[in-house]
Amino acid sequence: MARNLEHAKDRTKAVADKVRSSLTSLTPHENIYNLPNFLTVTRLIAAPVTAYLVLHDYHRAALGLFAYAGITDLIDGWLARRWKLQTVAGSVMDPMADKALMIIVTVTLAIKGALPCKSPVRPFLLSSIPC
Repeated sequence: MARNLEHAKDRTKAVADKVRSSLTSLTPHENIYNLPNFLTVTRLIAAPVTAYLVLHDYHRAALGLFAYAGITDLIDGWLARRWKLQTVAGSVMDPMADKALMIIVTVTLAIKGALPCKSPVRPFLLSSIPC
């Protein structure tokens, strides 16, 4: 019994050492504080601000902020690939920022009545309001 116990201890130690040695090349965490992630966060913030500007009829400012979001979407992806700054957080936040902007702006335009009657989105958002 004691011999089996010693054998199990030795085997467990060998496996643990093997696992530890294979993990030395991995970093314990990634640096999420970089320029591409900062640009992505600004796009997340730009989505509700754009909606506010559309609702209060500041259309030029809303268009400018929307254009900023589009340009930074291109730039942050390019920077992340070029400088090898891809992170898990960025790969989650980037599509989230894109979807948030599109959904918020679409709903805001529907509320303002700025979507055409033939729009595929209109029946789902404003089915009770006639064209």
